[in-house]
Amino acid sequence: MSSQDNMPWSQEEIMICLRYFPQLDVIQKKLKFRSATSVHYKCRYLGLYGHYRHNWTMEEDLLLKELFSYCSWIHLLEAFPFATQSMLQNRANKIGIYRQHARRARKDDKTGSVSVNAADE
Repeated sequence: MSSQDNMPWSQEEIMICLRYFPQLDVIQKKLKFRSATSVHYKCRYLGLYGHYRHNWTMEEDLLLKELFSYCSWIHLLEAFPFATQSMLQNRANKIGIYRQHARRARKDDKTGSVSVNAADE
């Protein structure tokens, strides 16, 4: 947390949010002394999230297909700075891609052996 996070937002900072939303990475670069969380909540407070609809490009769909099945949510959100986790999940569902889940090891109560259960996927 930076020292300015506790300071009131200036009109200039608010105008930067209004002008550059939904490009949170651009806003973050322009407001160096505000944390990403602070920027996110200010944009939400300003009502910017409810008015935004992203038109997905073919290139973004291809990148999502490439990364979605094996990348963590953190990496996906870094690759798509305009998107929320919900936006990514909804788009993936719409274009028919799914996440790969690691198989869980399950201990058999009778034998004590550990096996991988595909039913847990």
